[in-house]
Amino acid sequence: MARLKTLDVVYSTENKQQLGSFEEADLATGHWKNITLFVQEDRAQLSVGCEEIDNREMDLPINKILTQEVPDIARLRIGKGAVKDRFMGVLQNVRFVFGTTLQDIMRNKGCQSAMSTDTITLDNPVNGSSPAIRTNFVGHKTKESASCLWVYL
Repeated sequence: MARLKTLDVVYSTENKQQLGSFEEADLATGHWKNITLFVQEDRAQLSVGCEEIDNREMDLPINKILTQEVPDIARLRIGKGAVKDRFMGVLQNVRFVFGTTLQDIMRNKGCQSAMSTDTITLDNPVNGSSPAIRTNFVGHKTKESASCLWVYL
């Protein structure tokens, strides 16, 4: 059976579902991957490490489906499985960050291209990992959301 190279973004409520597929994600390699999924309005961007893999337009903005009125019936799914769609991998350090730009998220991951010259780089990774994203950003919550996670598939 061939490995699927897609990553699906699915968020839904009782009567609405939104799906976006990143066709060349290639995450199921048997190795840890540090991925960032940034969703803002009707755009979703996938990065693996510091490299942007793909950028997708969603049919509906995420804030039109996942609203404060539907917290009990809203669903956001992370992970994709083969048999009966059961996820068989491992997720580590899953974080949801709100009200933060993608550039700030990537800079806090240690991505050099997003870093300015006056920023200090942390060069002491633990077990080969990059610095973790801070979740104590100061500011108000907006319609933006992002997720940075380590994935082993």
